[in-house]
Amino acid sequence: MIEAMPDSFAAKRAKKRAFQLGLDLKGGDGGRWTVDIEEEKCLVREGLSEKPDLLLQGEAGTFMRCAQGRQGWLLAFLSGELKFRGNPMLLDRLHGLFPGLFETARDVSDGKTPPVAAFLRLLLVHLATGAVGLRGSIKSLYHSARHRVPIICSNRLTVAALKELDFKNGFLSMGTGFLRWEDACRNEISILNVKGRLSVNGEVVVAPNARIFISPRGHLQFKGQCIVGPYTEIHCSNAITIGNGCLISDYTRVLDSDRHTVIVDNTPVNPDKEIVIGDHVWIGASCIIKKGVHIGSGSIVAAGSLVAGDVPPHTLVAGMPAKVLRENVDWDPVPLK
Repeated sequence: MIEAMPDSFAAKRAKKRAFQLGLDLKGGDGGRWTVDIEEEKCLVREGLSEKPDLLLQGEAGTFMRCAQGRQGWLLAFLSGELKFRGNPMLLDRLHGLFPGLFETARDVSDGKTPPVAAFLRLLLVHLATGAVGLRGSIKSLYHSARHRVPIICSNRLTVAALKELDFKNGFLSMGTGFLRWEDACRNEISILNVKGRLSVNGEVVVAPNARIFISPRGHLQFKGQCIVGPYTEIHCSNAITIGNGCLISDYTRVLDSDRHTVIVDNTPVNPDKEIVIGDHVWIGASCIIKKGVHIGSGSIVAAGSLVAGDVPPHTLVAGMPAKVLRENVDWDPVPLK
């Protein structure tokens, strides 16, 4: 479905030109796509809002050349022939226009491409779409080569320690603009301090100014795809497990310890306890997840909640402390691919 401003010469020309280019602009989610052609300039965007989710601009001839394969798109981005704004993950929703461009992440996961080649292609995607700059690319190459795991670092990422890393599949994109974060938070400093063990088994995207701290005895495990929002902090002193398809929103705190020992009659009374977050869990903004909590799969934690007890699967909880408000709930998955 190709749409433009109705009853205009530009609209008719856009549809005709898009047909000549052979572009299939039907969104994978059924959304609307707009094609505008002015003086051989081609612009593709989703919807008609002032701030579209996806905006792509370049010469019409560039689109024709790049439609032949993934390498053409990467070269066009790197050379500046194509200008892009928005969420790079949305590019996969343009069926036929971007054939397999972001299958790079899947190549890392399924082992179809040698690890080094897959990582370099992944880094190129981040660089081409503006998710990282030159300094971030150098950091990414250094830490990935040193620790033999695919880590994409932002320009303003502070790596305090990387002791034990276990990346079976996928990659870690830390502090980058790979998703459409606000420009204000993209300039903030992110911190990755792994004195214990970090396990990644999927594509994990951590926003700018988010911070991960793992103590020497701690083990933080991502069991699948996950997005961690800006200004979120994860403090792991014992064990934290986060399932597949989870979204942890802005300004959230996840702590499996009290950070200080409470002693009664010369006996510690507040030991660290494991946190387990199931698959497909949405944690709203400004939440606090306390030690010993088990959050069931498919659950939603409302913004501003203090979770100090277990959450049953497929429930909506809210409050301080959080209590069950609704059962048998679900939510739309994050478009990681």
